[in-house]
Amino acid sequence: MSMKLVKKRLVCLLVLAVSTLGLCATPRDYSKATITRVQTLLKLFDRVTDSSQLPTWTGKKLKLKIWNAHGTGGAQRIVSPQDVISPELARIFGIEFDKNSFDNGGQDYNSKLSVLAASNDWPELVQGGEIKDLVQGNKLYELTPWMSKYAPHIWNLDATKSPRGHKLGWSATGKFYQLATCYNNDVNTMLQLYPELDLERFTYIAAPMDAQGWLCNMSVRDDILKKLYPNAKTQKEIEALYLKNGKFTREEIYDVPLKSKADVVKFLYDLARVIKENNITENGVPVNAFPVFAGQDNWALCSWILPIMNGKAGWNYFTQYDPKTKRIEYQFSSPSFKEDLRLFNKMVRDGVAPKESLIDNNEIFTNKFNNGEYAVSYAWMTPDANRIAAAKKTWNFRKVYMDIPQNTKEWLYPLYEPQAVAKYGIFKDKVSEADLPQVMAFFDFMQTPVGMKLACWGPKTAGFWKQDAKGNRKFVNKDVEDCLVYGKANGINEKYNLCTDDVTYNGTCPAYPGIAPGVKGGGIYNPKYTLVRDKTSRAAGEADKFFANGIYDQVKPLQGSLVATADFWNFPGLVPAAKTFWDARGTGFEPLMTRCFAAKDDAEFEKAFKAMVDFATENGLTKETLDQINKAYAEKYPDDLAIYRNSYK
Repeated sequence: MSMKLVKKRLVCLLVLAVSTLGLCATPRDYSKATITRVQTLLKLFDRVTDSSQLPTWTGKKLKLKIWNAHGTGGAQRIVSPQDVISPELARIFGIEFDKNSFDNGGQDYNSKLSVLAASNDWPELVQGGEIKDLVQGNKLYELTPWMSKYAPHIWNLDATKSPRGHKLGWSATGKFYQLATCYNNDVNTMLQLYPELDLERFTYIAAPMDAQGWLCNMSVRDDILKKLYPNAKTQKEIEALYLKNGKFTREEIYDVPLKSKADVVKFLYDLARVIKENNITENGVPVNAFPVFAGQDNWALCSWILPIMNGKAGWNYFTQYDPKTKRIEYQFSSPSFKEDLRLFNKMVRDGVAPKESLIDNNEIFTNKFNNGEYAVSYAWMTPDANRIAAAKKTWNFRKVYMDIPQNTKEWLYPLYEPQAVAKYGIFKDKVSEADLPQVMAFFDFMQTPVGMKLACWGPKTAGFWKQDAKGNRKFVNKDVEDCLVYGKANGINEKYNLCTDDVTYNGTCPAYPGIAPGVKGGGIYNPKYTLVRDKTSRAAGEADKFFANGIYDQVKPLQGSLVATADFWNFPGLVPAAKTFWDARGTGFEPLMTRCFAAKDDAEFEKAFKAMVDFATENGLTKETLDQINKAYAEKYPDDLAIYRNSYK
């Protein structure tokens, strides 16, 4: 079936599935009791210092199911056995989150959407995802009329800290179909959210952006690294050095000399050689140097580690601004990208990367990685410290940075105007209009200081901390303090569902589904930031915060903060042909790219690459579409286009 027919069928299903409930776009006169409770809560958010001071909900109880529309796996669904957060939220708001919440379960977003539309079995909430079909199918509430009234903290923060984006709204329509619930806690975003931020104290949570952008390091098994570079530090040695000095020199951070793309390639080949020469196995299973596929798609490889090797971190293989042509251009079909794919294909053919990694799903990959069956990982795929500690491994993973200069002639790092990284849409079919204030107030609470404190300190009833007359808190539970303040991998955060500073986009707490606070890790309310510590008070778990090249080497950004970059995902809502391709990306384009890595010889690689490019062209990525993308970007985001053009002199 062609993609056009699939899309037509999907739209028909969405239209047929539209419920007659709650289609009014203007606020109604709700139950006075519900309105009174919500209005009381919203006022109290700014008056109390702890969630225990908020009243218990006595109205209607809600059970909400969440569809994490951005997720493809499911391997990381940790449920906290002694969750202290969810019961407190249920007490205050009468809201419980369904344990049957789900993600895309290995499918791409569009395929999962088709399944839900066909069954008309919608959840109450959707997190993330490209919501255009849902908006056009009239499945989600337009929240604009209610935002300032029932989610005032979300509304006001967005209006003051992201004014251009706030004015544009969803897809530059000026309307809002999602609640923006969580912002990143990287230093650049934090300085825009909190101009008074104490950078020295905040380093305990996040160092300045690394020299090539976010997560620009590799994670390498230290025992294997040591065989290749005897003077390279193990993770234990890094931690010991931190405990001794409280910081690192630039030379100590770059103890593995990787100063060019060629150096990185040689490094990976040398690791494969060392593994083979020493017959290194893990629990009887062969260890491999490097996975070219991480169980999801090719994003981690080709939009993360590859750009860092090329000095262009933050780059992706679909569209980017080209300072030479002063236009947005396709990248996937470029000669340089073709040669990069050929390089990774050669790694597979040479045995540096195993062929089986090309077919492993997310769960298999995650298990292999945490079991040490790969010497190297990258991007967001960081090791599970708790799991490694529990297994009593004699090795650990440590960060290895590439000391590769930024290619400023072709690439400047795009900084965003603060934008939420967690957004929730509300389905009309499953949440009545009368219940909207209750749901919106819940998410609004997580944007407030008291909500963020709850997420990362726990409720007063848990007994983890005490507070003095001035509102200053300190932990009285040593295990909790060791975990949340000193970064000890003792599993306390997972046990109690407490938020740490290490927060993913899809939740603050380990429990599934995770609900994010207003800023990842609680922002400036995180105990690592709020507790004033003696300078000699150090913990091994904090070492990686300071073992960061961003302290010494800063990425050169564009001359301004963007609302919308030239990245392709900003265009499916503006150009129909772009959406046609984006919907086909996961099930069509990405598998064809993976075939390029699996090619047995050069001739087969050429055929695979041509098939990938032909698929993109046949499914919308034509020259005409690129012209439409450039036209739409110039019309919708003229200020952002000016930032690109003025940054390259």
